[in-house]
Amino acid sequence: RLERLIESSNLQQMYLRIQSLDDQNRQLQGKIEELNYLIGQMKQRQRELYLDMDKRLQAVESRGGSMGMGTVAPEPAVAGDAMMSADTVLDEQSQYRQAFELLKSGQYEPAIQAFQTFLQNYPDSGLAANAQYWLGEANYGARHYEQAVREFEKVRTAFAESAKVPDASLKLAYSYYELKQWDGARSVLKEIISRYPETSVARLAGDRLNRMQREGH
Repeated sequence: RLERLIESSNLQQMYLRIQSLDDQNRQLQGKIEELNYLIGQMKQRQRELYLDMDKRLQAVESRGGSMGMGTVAPEPAVAGDAMMSADTVLDEQSQYRQAFELLKSGQYEPAIQAFQTFLQNYPDSGLAANAQYWLGEANYGARHYEQAVREFEKVRTAFAESAKVPDASLKLAYSYYELKQWDGARSVLKEIISRYPETSVARLAGDRLNRMQREGH
């Protein structure tokens, strides 16, 4: 009997470890997606700036022979405008990275504020869906489960086409679980299994359903 208890304890620890590794893997996948987006955005913006500057310089050169040296004076202002646009893009990315670093380091309250600020400043950003998801994660980490429910629901409604919806749905169910709202948790978990069969989130949803059943919920 003692051996069975030890074996059961070891299996439970192994299960928890695997679940933790799955969560870490999903977070790493999300980070890779975000980094790829940031790199692509920077490259695209750089190309746009170069093309814009090239067109403006060609226009100035084509007018230079007849207009004289004095006509070149406005061009530095054009370059300044381009630099301001680049600074705006970098500022958007730096704000997002700063918020994400706060979350990664476990500084949940500052991360919540940082992601809220980012979403207020850049509601139409290509990173807005991810920021909304991480805002939910920050609230979940801070054990603000009721607020986490609201933030994860926003991912599902305001960013319904986002790749973050499956993960947001899973963490929504987890938040309901922490709030002991068993019906809400069960409903979302079953929805995940139905909508995303044969995926990691569906497997995790099934694991949580089984856990709830063992616990009598």
